[in-house]
Amino acid sequence: MKGEKLTPKQQTFVAAYVATLDYRAAGAAAGYASANSANEVFNKAHVRRAIKKAMTERLADMDVTADRVLREFARIAFANPGDAMQLSTSEYGAQRVRIADMDLWPAELHAAMAGVSEDKDGVIKIQWRDKQRALEVLAKHLGMQAGETDGDGIKVFIVPEKQTSEDEWEAKAVEARSASKKRAQAITDERQTKS
Repeated sequence: MKGEKLTPKQQTFVAAYVATLDYRAAGAAAGYASANSANEVFNKAHVRRAIKKAMTERLADMDVTADRVLREFARIAFANPGDAMQLSTSEYGAQRVRIADMDLWPAELHAAMAGVSEDKDGVIKIQWRDKQRALEVLAKHLGMQAGETDGDGIKVFIVPEKQTSEDEWEAKAVEARSASKKRAQAITDERQTKS
């Protein structure tokens, strides 16, 4: 039924699911006896609607939008790890590469860096996020289709004949931002009505 209300146990399930994204853990937190019971609750239409609503509210509270996610993928995809390096010359004229001052790195490098470690010999290593994956996500968003993988394991992309113009992308971005603001306002209005 469309207007079916959640039981207190189902409300706990929804809250736990949004926190963990795991129906088994949510079922355990709500006191369901088995994974099968949790799965049954998870598959109820009114519970799914409540989960979707709670997740939408959570994302709106955190200002997570498609535009921001794509921007972050772009930062990872187009970061140049070479910008993290600095060439220095010793007093004897020997050149060596060292890590540049991280405060001077462009923002893209900070987004692309997954971690830093130092081995037992004092060698510092930077781990980078998956640039290939970020490029694939962006290519898919642009309508480029992944074709066959070449001999080096790199996917070859097929560019569609009609490319979306910059003006069309800007119009889509404006439309997406407007829709996001409307959803956030609707959530705010709904919360104020409940108060």
